[in-house]
Amino acid sequence: MDTINKVKKDYTIYGLINTLLYLFGSFLLLPFLQIFGKIKISLLNYVVWYVWSIAYTMYVLYILRKGKSKQQSNIEKVTYNWFVKGGFSSYQDMFLLSEIEPLYEYAILGVIILIPVSHEISLKRKTEIVLYKIALFHITASLLLMDWKHLIINYKFRKISHKKNI
Repeated sequence: MDTINKVKKDYTIYGLINTLLYLFGSFLLLPFLQIFGKIKISLLNYVVWYVWSIAYTMYVLYILRKGKSKQQSNIEKVTYNWFVKGGFSSYQDMFLLSEIEPLYEYAILGVIILIPVSHEISLKRKTEIVLYKIALFHITASLLLMDWKHLIINYKFRKISHKKNI
């Protein structure tokens, strides 16, 4: 119970926004796409998506329960800050970590690729859409990590602390 109070104390409005975005993307995105996007989504897509979402949610709950003082890896710190502190810098940290840790990048790209597309298009077009998703991810990462004053991207991983202010 003490951990829950610490997380509640650290929570910001930006963390709440990120949490709500995560909940929408994880649990409501597929029904939203099927109903409003008129995309036919197979049962297999639902099963894979929800297994992934539930597993990652359990991992996030483990990190939040663990608390900020016991976190060791940068992945845990980035995840904690994204869900609790939020803000622009939490997105920068996430994209920076994805550029440095290949497995983290593959996990994010895996989620992006798992977002279904219509079954009524050709395999060639589906492949193009997957490549567009990957390109969009890397373009977004470059824009968020760009040092606009010097027009370079600094891939040196900064020390991630548990931010007090956004």
